[in-house]
Amino acid sequence: MSDLAALARRLEQFADARDWAQFHNPKNLAMALAGEVGELVAEFQWLTPEQATTVMTDDAEAAAQIRAELGDVTNYLVRLADILGLDLVQAANAKIDANDKRYPADTVRASARKTPIDHWSPLQADSWLPPLPSRQMAMLAEPPGHLYRR
Repeated sequence: MSDLAALARRLEQFADARDWAQFHNPKNLAMALAGEVGELVAEFQWLTPEQATTVMTDDAEAAAQIRAELGDVTNYLVRLADILGLDLVQAANAKIDANDKRYPADTVRASARKTPIDHWSPLQADSWLPPLPSRQMAMLAEPPGHLYRR
């Protein structure tokens, strides 16, 4: 059994022992996960980039809090994936494979810019969006100042 599978079983037993499984539906778990991510973000909110890089070695109290928040995030993520019957490692590897295609190393190296849309198929994520009506497309083609004309 992998470490993630063992953690999923432990979380399931923890919830079952407290009769909390009834509350562990995908919506509730996703919302709890988002809340815990917010708590993790709050730990870094006012740190400089340099402080954020060294916080785990320079500030024992902050490091303990970050470790606890990462534990919460991990637990909710693993529990959510387990409830959905999702293999997290497989999902992560599939996402890396998709990003490898979306962000070709030879064209995005050392750049923080998003890749142009022509390097990525809309079927990968945005295919559910309906096409814009022609009037909206025409508005998008006009310069922004057109919104302020009298």
